[in-house]
Amino acid sequence: MKDIKDFHRKSRRRRASATLGLAALGMAGFAPAQVTGPAIIHGINQQIKSLADLSYCIDTDDATSITPSLYLAVCTGRGSQRWTFTDGADGTSVIVSDLGLCLSVETGPTPHRLGVAPCTYHSDQRFGVSPVGMLVPKFTDHCATIAVPPVAGELVYIEDCAGPTSRSQIWRFIP
Repeated sequence: MKDIKDFHRKSRRRRASATLGLAALGMAGFAPAQVTGPAIIHGINQQIKSLADLSYCIDTDDATSITPSLYLAVCTGRGSQRWTFTDGADGTSVIVSDLGLCLSVETGPTPHRLGVAPCTYHSDQRFGVSPVGMLVPKFTDHCATIAVPPVAGELVYIEDCAGPTSRSQIWRFIP
């Protein structure tokens, strides 16, 4: 796993370059719009792939670990890379693993990271998907983020949204 200081250093570099690019586009200070209306993504057996490299998916070791974690892995289509998106009336979804655990924001040291936990359906387990594919926890305007280029075993963090051109924060949802 990556050292948290190394992640912060790379993260600051990504945000700085993203901010410069967004400023040039007149989009400095970008924050995704609040998700409202019906969920954009819904259904079963969805892979969550990183746009930075579509060969990487969000994966979990929930079948083999007492305290499961969430990380990037090369996409193989195995069950631990398959997610079910519920339809929330507010446009958010609870995202459920193949073994019934929910995608969840783990609070604690900053940056927060994504994990899996028993489903409670509270706001820390509700996510919106922006029209460009940003995965946004309901209680914040931050986005699911990875380092670019992706590395197998890397954690997925929640950081400030850099904008619709940030490949480190855009995901594709593939049935």
